[in-house]
Amino acid sequence: MNTALIFSVPISSRKKTQAQEFCYAVFQNEHPDRYDLLNSSGNPGNFKTIRDCLSFSPFYISAMGLLTIKNLVFYGYHGVQDFEKELGGRFEVDIRIRYPFRRAADRDNLDKAIDYQQVYAVVEHMITQQKYHLIETLAEHIADRIANRFDVDEVTVVLRKNKVPINAVLDYVEVEVTRSGKTDD
Repeated sequence: MNTALIFSVPISSRKKTQAQEFCYAVFQNEHPDRYDLLNSSGNPGNFKTIRDCLSFSPFYISAMGLLTIKNLVFYGYHGVQDFEKELGGRFEVDIRIRYPFRRAADRDNLDKAIDYQQVYAVVEHMITQQKYHLIETLAEHIADRIANRFDVDEVTVVLRKNKVPINAVLDYVEVEVTRSGKTDD
């Protein structure tokens, strides 16, 4: 999408991002026809804050990077049945973290990036040191911990349990949880 088609006013000298300019213009009713472009529910005008607008802005989304940590494998003791709690089982985890890569990439600085060794440590602790009846609870707690500990816009946790105590032929049971990161509001 070409920004010249979206903005009828020049980019301000305050050096806001394109997404911010776009959303400020929407809220100032300079582009009421653009609500439908941003609003995923199809109900124009229901953005309550600039941040709501930014989360749907095509500029904001394209500025985000996606870090994926795929198929972490751990042995844990989660389940409803006594033998699951005693014998344990194999759990596989995928983590997808959306955050603006530019903050780290501009200076090639790990301190501004998401350190995946630290993410790994969080997941490892939650699976190997905690015990839950449900994998839904475990996935929720992992997602919450990552969303609260790291500066992320969004985190998705996909958790697979390979051996489940049901009378069926299957590869695994999988749950997926997505959480938004910390907000400044």
